[in-house]
Amino acid sequence: MEKQARKEIKRIVNYFSALCGPGRYEPEAYRMCVEAYRKGDTQRIDWIRTMGADERYIIRNIGHHLAGKRFGFDLTQIGKYGWLETAEFLDVEEIAFKVGDEKYNYNNIKLGRGPNGKWTFAMAMHYSLGGCSYGLTVFNRLCDSQQSATNQAIAELRKHIVRQLGRNDNSRSDVTYLNKVLGHMKTYEGGLAQLTLF
Repeated sequence: MEKQARKEIKRIVNYFSALCGPGRYEPEAYRMCVEAYRKGDTQRIDWIRTMGADERYIIRNIGHHLAGKRFGFDLTQIGKYGWLETAEFLDVEEIAFKVGDEKYNYNNIKLGRGPNGKWTFAMAMHYSLGGCSYGLTVFNRLCDSQQSATNQAIAELRKHIVRQLGRNDNSRSDVTYLNKVLGHMKTYEGGLAQLTLF
């Protein structure tokens, strides 16, 4: 193995060993790197080198690439800050559960499809003084259909709302508001059930 390659794999091994909590895809990225360097696979090593300026970028960007493959993305474009560019999902749809004339902070789910037909979702839950949310990314849950993604997203949003309603201290939450959101969700699901009958 050439001297430069030995240094590179040593840095990758040291970086991965020091990770406190690697994400879901970093261990696979690490194994891919180690295997390529052990075998002296120059084509794979050259590709690994394109994934970042140092071992941190390389491991995380390869993990991102592997996560994208689940949805049929072939992510290889590095952005100006050294990270892999974000995947652009197809057929993105937002389903909003607004109460009144909410414009900015409202409860919703987003659905998106990858090029291979697999779906995922994102959600945003808001209550008076707080909330939680995450966007559409290749790291999200993999769903076989749009209907499955919709059902799982609604179930997850409902779980967060019910958990918030069940807290002993609801001083930060508007219980009436959250119950209205749950009502809108139930109405939406009723409409979906009606559609499946036809």
